[in-house]
Amino acid sequence: MKKVGIAIITALNFIGLICLIYYAVPYIMHDTSIPNPDAMLPMYRWEGAGITLLVGTIPLIVANLLAFIFVWKEKIKLPARLLFFLPGIICISLATSYLLYDGSASASDPTLLWLYDKGGINVIWGDPLNAMDTHGGFHGDGSSLHVYHYTDSSMQPEMEESELWKKLPLSENVFNLIRNTIDNECAEAIPEVTNGYYFFYDRHSQTNDPYDESELWNRHSINCTVAIYDADEDILYVFEEDT
Repeated sequence: MKKVGIAIITALNFIGLICLIYYAVPYIMHDTSIPNPDAMLPMYRWEGAGITLLVGTIPLIVANLLAFIFVWKEKIKLPARLLFFLPGIICISLATSYLLYDGSASASDPTLLWLYDKGGINVIWGDPLNAMDTHGGFHGDGSSLHVYHYTDSSMQPEMEESELWKKLPLSENVFNLIRNTIDNECAEAIPEVTNGYYFFYDRHSQTNDPYDESELWNRHSINCTVAIYDADEDILYVFEEDT
């Protein structure tokens, strides 16, 4: 029975080490891919890895402690046996790092996550500047505007090559949506941008192609999102309209 117990403890430590490596890599590399963008609470892969490391810290420490007490007790001297705690120490360090980082600088902005998923450009590192939302009522009609600032222009080459982001000026349909809307404080808060790119997404239930704006004015209601990137100021405007 003693050998079976030692074998189980050894196996648990081996599994724990494999799991530690599996989740530590995307966390350390800060993997910003989103494995489940349609989830109720979508998150980056590094965030999911951080949560898993946090939850797994105590079980891993317990497994390390059992190995320290029972495994190869007669063959390995005390100083070397302390290495059994190395995976647990690494896990504690990463979990602590996640707690400190996630508590002060989490980048999981749902608007940017959605735009990253639909638009294919990594816009997640924007710093929020302003936000307004007039949605309300029984049907939830209204508009919203989220404004973000970026520290560099690294997104421009991707937007230039993207088939979903288009170079300014705005098309006639999108221009009329934003500029010819009466008493829409969200649309009016978007300045005139001449150098940059824009992205359109039709969220209407009857749309056949959400990236096609040709049917925007041919229905009784509008449900769409427009993102405008100002390449001169490195500012992104995300505008939503629901009528």
